Amino acid sequence: MKNFFISYNQADRQWAEWIAWRLEESGYTTTLQAWDFRPSENFVIKVDQAIEDSERIIAVLSPSYLNAQFAAAEWASAFRRDPSGRSGALLPVRVEECELKGLFSQIIYIDLLGKSESEAKRELLEGIKRERVKPSVQPGFPGNVPRSVAEHPVFPGRPSRRFPKVFLPMVLVSALIVITLWNRPFKSWLEPPQPCSRLEAGDYYEAEAADLFGDASKDTEHPGFSGLGYVSGYGHGTTATSTSFRVNVPSAGLYQVELCYANGTGSVKTLTIYLDEQRMKQTRLYHSERWNVWSTQTEFLSLHAGENSISYRKTPDDNGQVNLDFIRVVRQQ
Repeated sequence: MKNFFISYNQADRQWAEWIAWRLEESGYTTTLQAWDFRPSENFVIKVDQAIEDSERIIAVLSPSYLNAQFAAAEWASAFRRDPSGRSGALLPVRVEECELKGLFSQIIYIDLLGKSESEAKRELLEGIKRERVKPSVQPGFPGNVPRSVAEHPVFPGRPSRRFPKVFLPMVLVSALIVITLWNRPFKSWLEPPQPCSRLEAGDYYEAEAADLFGDASKDTEHPGFSGLGYVSGYGHGTTATSTSFRVNVPSAGLYQVELCYANGTGSVKTLTIYLDEQRMKQTRLYHSERWNVWSTQTEFLSLHAGENSISYRKTPDDNGQVNLDFIRVVRQQ
């Protein structure tokens, strides 16, 4: 049985995938439509099975979710299973400003609205816990706080010639900002890189060793990459920028192709995948917080035995502006 079934509206798919990834990264198991429902399968049956085979249901709350009929059927099944909320079968996670009415207004939810990624991750992982959250450190005694005046108040009838107390901290903060912006090694120390994990299974192909076309070029500016560098140039010009990996597989079949990339733009970017010069699909590459934070995006491709050319190409339908580090290719059972 899985720990969580992620119930969401397609408009919130990015949030649903982020939540599922963080949960599985922390050792939990999830079922997610975007990852687990495959072509030719019956959607309604898959949803019913996923709900029955999951201990809890996470409802990704947004106006789109609250107005969706199928979503209502999914969270209602969890509510019927646990109307008092004692076992936490229904766990709402708010990701967008929305007005909660009816049953949802009575259920305590995890609130990710307005949080940074690190804060949102902490809120999510703390919120899914069922045990008591007593602090490990004794709280300070709130009573009998002595009244004190740090210094003689400044006479309000004449301006003080002394520097305000905030002056020195402001100078230090300004200096820190200047150093951060102009001194890359110091900035890297403040924001350590986060590379993609390299697993034992699968074959790895480095982007800088692939065939590069258009504005694609090897780069080493942002740390955290593997091998000798990564490929940038997807944000320049209008040429058909492309990185083509020559992938050799022993037998024909369905393969998982996992791309390691960085997207520090703050928004979702796209590239189009070509297999042996045949357009396969457009892939969405989500924001990865900073340019030295590397993320992965997985697709499934049917490869033939021998050499295959897998290309990540910026077409007129794509906005690019990403860096590519490597791909991992794994045969599916």
